[in-house]
Amino acid sequence: MIINITQNKSLYSPITDNQDGTYYVRWGYKEIDENTAFWVEDLYYSKPKFEMLQDTILDWYNKKVDEKILSGFKWKDMEVWLSTENQFNYKAAFDLAIQMQGQNLPIKFKFGKPKDPTYYTFTTIEDLQDFYLSAMTYINQCLDEGWQEKDSIDWDKYNIDKILKEQESDKKLKESEITENEISDASVDTSTEMEN
Repeated sequence: MIINITQNKSLYSPITDNQDGTYYVRWGYKEIDENTAFWVEDLYYSKPKFEMLQDTILDWYNKKVDEKILSGFKWKDMEVWLSTENQFNYKAAFDLAIQMQGQNLPIKFKFGKPKDPTYYTFTTIEDLQDFYLSAMTYINQCLDEGWQEKDSIDWDKYNIDKILKEQESDKKLKESEITENEISDASVDTSTEMEN
């Protein structure tokens, strides 16, 4: 997969048939400013099936959401790594603190990046609750944003068989218009010659 950032937004088209048996498929189009756009594209060396395109595109959006959940959360200006394991540990500590009315506190967690860790000690249920609920709210926002992005995909633009039929139909229509124009031009030429 290639991520494109370009100042030529007219290059964006969900599917491009390169006429050599290869196809570019593009998605995730976002305008950065009035001149610049971003999108993701993948090159297929044969005509891709619609289901394959759906899987590829949805997988990309899912990975994007996972990455945002994993490394995008900050709490009290500290970066918090929300791996599945860490989420489980935070939930277990929070649940235990609630059940034991804080008797398991203080508890220390390591936040930040592996090479630049920050340690934070939770001493009250309120502090741990603020952290845990903030993390869960962040995760739910990420999931919701991902669902909205996926729900907004116009899958008709990726139905390659339908698109190719439409392109073939457009091509035939243009060819018939050219033929009609040639016939019309020829009859005008003939009538002009008869008048002379």
